[in-house]
Amino acid sequence: MSRLVTGVVVATTKGAEGPVGMTINSFTSITFAPATVLICLNMKNRGYQEVLDSGVYAANILAGSHRWIAELFATPGMSHQQRFERVDHSPRLTGSPIIQGAAAWMDCRVVDVERRGTHGLFFAEVVAAGQDEFDEVPLAYYQRAMYPLQVPQY
Repeated sequence: MSRLVTGVVVATTKGAEGPVGMTINSFTSITFAPATVLICLNMKNRGYQEVLDSGVYAANILAGSHRWIAELFATPGMSHQQRFERVDHSPRLTGSPIIQGAAAWMDCRVVDVERRGTHGLFFAEVVAAGQDEFDEVPLAYYQRAMYPLQVPQY
């Protein structure tokens, strides 16, 4: 699977003790109507239980210049509070934090959870969405590293 190029997303939710966030690359669109997306989280992930408990999450799609944000939310040993102190963010409709400047974001309510092996699949309906006005190249994940995806100019 390291040969599959994916986008980079910070999934966020409102935890009992404040905002929670984690860098993921398992995010996909499921249906257009109703707008439904999915994130897949390891049950040992530091945010799995918070998403399960809150029933909401936001998908913050990162741009090429946001590698530092992806690394921040993937750094082991750092508290969620320490992570969120370093980025501007604000809650949206569900209370899930939206990272300021994210290339695009979706605020979601979980409608179904399925467990497969070590992971939980969180299907959610998009209740609000937006995008940054700055049209930047996306951040891509490939072979366990992140790169700004250079789009050829034709």
